[in-house]
Amino acid sequence: GGGGGGGGDRSSGRGEGAIETEVNDASTSPTLVGGGGSGDDSSLTEALLAPTQSRNSPSGAAAAAADSDPTRGASSCSSLLVALLHLVPITLADLLATALISYGLLYVPVSTFLMLRHGQLLFAAAIAVVMRRSLNPLHRLGISLSFSGAALVALSAILAAPQLRVHTLTGIGYIVASQLVQTAQLTFEGYFLQDAVRLSPLEMVGAEGVLGMAMMSGIVLPLAQVAVPGSDLGGCMENTLESLAMVAATPHLLVLLACYIGGLAAYNFIGMSISHAMGVMSRTVLETLRTLLCWVLSLALHYSSQVYFGGEELSDFSAMQLGGFIMATLGTLLYGRGDAADCQRVFEREVLRHRRQS
Repeated sequence: GGGGGGGGDRSSGRGEGAIETEVNDASTSPTLVGGGGSGDDSSLTEALLAPTQSRNSPSGAAAAAADSDPTRGASSCSSLLVALLHLVPITLADLLATALISYGLLYVPVSTFLMLRHGQLLFAAAIAVVMRRSLNPLHRLGISLSFSGAALVALSAILAAPQLRVHTLTGIGYIVASQLVQTAQLTFEGYFLQDAVRLSPLEMVGAEGVLGMAMMSGIVLPLAQVAVPGSDLGGCMENTLESLAMVAATPHLLVLLACYIGGLAAYNFIGMSISHAMGVMSRTVLETLRTLLCWVLSLALHYSSQVYFGGEELSDFSAMQLGGFIMATLGTLLYGRGDAADCQRVFEREVLRHRRQS
């Protein structure tokens, strides 16, 4: 599940973690850093002007010829094989990030787990600065709000259970480390794959999911069952055979597993479709609603039946947690508006230059 879950969930990171802008009917779809270019004006300009190329241009004619090429199917298969080879280090990083964040979930409440994911913005901005991308005032304000909000969420989790302070700090550390790994992966995979792989974002996510599942099934899980000691049945870290036997013998687990896989696939596909059609701002709103829904459901489970469902209870610091979450969400939205402002500035400058030349 780590490969599929990480690859699927990472699509939201891709939506928020790459400078990819599509200009159709004066709408923009901004994201954070990496992925689609160096982040300078020339790269943004190429991305902005790419959709305006016609089939009468040399590149348009080449694209038209490629569409009618009978060997295109074989070329697509070859591209997929090349993609799988180049995706190995990226998928390994994805598995590491998924493992770290999964361990973090064992130590902190689910609401804290979801809300701390906004910390990825801070690492994305730091990498952008290292790569010499300038940040405008909206970027800086968004980073400040996002970091302050994530800090408030973490502090509220620590103060809500002072007797479990070390336990909570351990979980927060795992989550922060996973966000750092995933941000670096999302930032550099565009440069690593730029000239070697020609796949659509959906094909890329699917290829990473297949490769991640193969690695989990053929390498990670066998090692966890044979080579790594732990507290699971038989003295191993993960007894996969026992888990499969439990799922086969328990219809409720089988139904929950099927619902989880189907829901995750549908959510990520819908999320990518929203990002493509309506922009990353709408995707951010969707992610925010998911977090709030999970929190409300966890509270409802706790107060409906504490015998059957642990859930999550309200504390004296829940208001602080909610305030931090709102700040982090506003920070993400402001950072996205900063990207949109940069793209609009470059677009207007290039349009003016082309008009002068003509």
